[in-house]
Parts: sequence; C-alpha cells; structure tokens
Amino acid sequence: MAEEIVGLRATTEGALKFVLCVETDPENSPHIGSWSREGHAAAITSPVFWHLLILQDDLSQGYLIARDLCAEGKGVFLKRIAVLSKVGGLGRQAISQFIQSLSPLGPSRIWLAVDVENARAQRTYRALGFEEMAGLEVAVDGFPDHSFLMVKHLERLS
Repeated sequence: MAEEIVGLRATTEGALKFVLCVETDPENSPHIGSWSREGHAAAITSPVFWHLLILQDDLSQGYLIARDLCAEGKGVFLKRIAVLSKVGGLGRQAISQFIQSLSPLGPSRIWLAVDVENARAQRTYRALGFEEMAGLEVAVDGFPDHSFLMVKHLERLS
C-alpha cells in the first residue's frame, strides 16, 4: 500500500463550509476555539494569518490556522489545528510540514496554547519537540477552562 501524502493548501472561501464542519465536530469542538464564517473569511484574506487546508491524497482532512508574529519578535503562533481523523499521525504530519514551510521566514520559535484536557494533542506536540512554557496558564478565546502554552524553538537558517 502506498504511503498517503499529506499536504497544505491555502483555504478558499469555497472550503469554509468544510472548515466549519471540522471545527464543530464533537471530537474537536471541546478542545479548540471556534470562529464564525466571517472570522474564518477574514483570516483567509489577512496578511498576518495562514489559513490552510490539510490534505491527504488531495482530499481535505482538516485545517490549520497560524499567525505571523515575527515582526513583533514572537515567532509564529499556531492558533488552531483540527483534523477529521485522530489516528495515523495526520495532524503531526501537517504541523511538521507547516514548520518546514516556515524556513524562508526564519522564525525563532513556534508556539501554541493547548487545552489542559486534550492529552492526545499534548502528546503530539511533545513528540514534535514542543515544550511546556512553565508557569504560564492562560485563558484562550473560546475556552471556558484553561490552556497552557507550549513552544518549539527553531534553528535559524543562515
């Protein structure tokens, strides 16, 4: 059996129905924030956000939103990732590919907030080299409970 190829592609207005379905999926919604269709549409056209579809063998399987904070010296913030399938490493592969795509930008780090109840995501992020930022617990938009920050320091290319 051939290995399935994971890719990333800019989200289009036509894909927002899919994005909203993934976001409101009962396995995803307790662990991620949610935006209106208009909020997603604004991120798609924003120069500081990456709003990307996660593809597996050219089929949409999830999405990823990140924000470029390099100009502020804060690196890249991985705002949200949501996938349909929680098995097989799809999210992990998508994050790895996204991090590789950042090389030309040269961020010093990528960071994220993770729901304290989402053990699966925490394991994924740790496996990718993210570490908890000790002592920082934050309330993340859309979450009634707390999340904590994780960071992955990136090597700058000369």
